[in-house]
Amino acid sequence: MNILVIILIAVSTLVFVFFVRNAISSYQEYLCGQKRPGEVRKGPLLYEPDSYTGSKLASNVSVFIQRRITKEHVYTNDMGFRIEKPGLIQKTPVDIVFLGCSTVMGVGVEYETTFVSKISKIQDVNVANLGVGSHGLQQFVRNLEKNVKDLKPSMVVLCYGHGHTDRAFKVNAFASILRRPIYVYHKNKDTLIIREPKYNPPVSLVNKLSDLMMYPNIPHIFSFKDIILYMQKEILMKYVTIRNGALLNLFLNKLGLKKWQYADSSLEKNRRRVIFDAVQKLNKLSKEFGFAVLIHNYFPYSHFDFDVNEKKQEVSNRLASIDTGLFQEAINITNADNIFYEAPDLEKELYDDWMHNNGFDEGHYKDAFHLPDNNHPNEIGHSIIAESIVKQLKKYSVI
Repeated sequence: MNILVIILIAVSTLVFVFFVRNAISSYQEYLCGQKRPGEVRKGPLLYEPDSYTGSKLASNVSVFIQRRITKEHVYTNDMGFRIEKPGLIQKTPVDIVFLGCSTVMGVGVEYETTFVSKISKIQDVNVANLGVGSHGLQQFVRNLEKNVKDLKPSMVVLCYGHGHTDRAFKVNAFASILRRPIYVYHKNKDTLIIREPKYNPPVSLVNKLSDLMMYPNIPHIFSFKDIILYMQKEILMKYVTIRNGALLNLFLNKLGLKKWQYADSSLEKNRRRVIFDAVQKLNKLSKEFGFAVLIHNYFPYSHFDFDVNEKKQEVSNRLASIDTGLFQEAINITNADNIFYEAPDLEKELYDDWMHNNGFDEGHYKDAFHLPDNNHPNEIGHSIIAESIVKQLKKYSVI
């Protein structure tokens, strides 16, 4: 009997190892196929949990990130904003606060290459870069709420793409580890509510998980060390999921007592709720603290590249059209005369003109403006975004 048990355990272990090794190998092949091997990070953890926004940049850190081709140094000040070099103090009051995700933050390029830095130099203004990778629309506004009293801005530029409303319905805020506040259905599909993260792991656990996410950073023959690390990562990620109530909600669903369920980000009525909430909060803050707001809608050039299928382009066009209408409607209904919205048309025109003048074929946006190993604009892309925003600021006479 004991021998049979031992044989059964041994066979089960070998089968498990076989499937796990295949899973890791498949993922590694995917990364290499996408030309996106894991990053190598030198320095402390860059992202931390935050009780209100879900995630934030750590304060006073110096981090070097190396990818297959691109690399950057990321420095933050005592407020957790990306800055050009270590030791810089955020000057206040601020002329322009920039809200957004990793594009505002400047992932993939050095700080002086970012459009935030370019605008500060072009206009000779004092700026604050509140960009945080993976943030969505609801997090942009919360980030402003947290910092507006200290920054005392004259102008806020919120840099938007339709994916930022999509993120308002997705839990993952950083590397499948940190969780963000999201919109969910309350018991049924009639009411949307904000569901706050019930648990975000401490910095030490985030550090451990993010290291596991990046290991290995180059293809190699997988060993049992890889199996152990892979198992650790999966266990820790499942622990975060369970602590956030997913298992309890699944159990309650079996009893017909489900408290919430994920909402559909593609429905116009759901997007309306997210965008209207954001505009209402921005309007309230702008009137209370006396600043104007420009909502700059990026042109999502990577969605309209020549090699992107028509269906994906149609979806992007549909969502962009819906969101443009919703922003304009929200601004009108809330009488937000200090909030200005600019659709992507001007920025698209600038991209197209640059390609035409520099010998690029029509629609080859990624060849001209995209980084080769991560999903962000290169220096030319940042220059065009800067030019677009400056034109919009002048158009509305807010600088």
